[in-house]
Amino acid sequence: MHKRKNWLHVGKEGLQLGRDAGRLRSIAISVRYVGQTKNVRNILFRNGVFSSLVVVIPALMPVVLLKELQLDGSSLGLVFASMGVGSVFGAIFVIPWLRSRFAIEHLMLIAQITLAGVYVLMAMVHHCLYCLIPMALAGASWTLAASELWVIAQRAIPNSARGRISALIMVLSQGAMTLSAIAWGMTAQLMGLKERGQPFRKELPDTIKSRFDSFWSASQNLADLSVRQIVVRK
Repeated sequence: MHKRKNWLHVGKEGLQLGRDAGRLRSIAISVRYVGQTKNVRNILFRNGVFSSLVVVIPALMPVVLLKELQLDGSSLGLVFASMGVGSVFGAIFVIPWLRSRFAIEHLMLIAQITLAGVYVLMAMVHHCLYCLIPMALAGASWTLAASELWVIAQRAIPNSARGRISALIMVLSQGAMTLSAIAWGMTAQLMGLKERGQPFRKELPDTIKSRFDSFWSASQNLADLSVRQIVVRK
């Protein structure tokens, strides 16, 4: 009985080693395939570059909003919620309309130009109201570019390697976003936030500002009430 248990233990270890060797071999095959296929290699490169640049928004916008515009936590959440609204609205209404009229390369160009415009706008805004529209555009363009890059990749990958190359694309994108977020944060820490543009320095008109402030206070009161209800239920 003791020998049988030893044999079973050895068999399980051998099976686990075989699985690990199979995973490593699969990863090596995927990397070799990417190195030998120029089209897939270009797609991976474009994914990495896009992920490195688009991560500027979640990495640096909290610094701009909290330190420069002096927003609180609820206001920051509302600004990022506008990004989600723009992403959902773009995916439902804008992207299908654009796909019916433009090729994929043109869609990528539209998304990149929109992101560049968002960066310029966010460098100039000096009121939270002005942050909502650029962040909504950022969400829509991010969704457009990411979806089109994924479509391009799936069309170029053969069925025999689709799962492995898709996993490699996701690992590369997430890794590029992580490293780039660290790099952008260190850059902001070392260089600081320089003086931003002038066009939006003027205060909002009194009517717009008063309406926005009333809406803002009402949304904050609603958020506080929701938190209190959750605490009471607990």
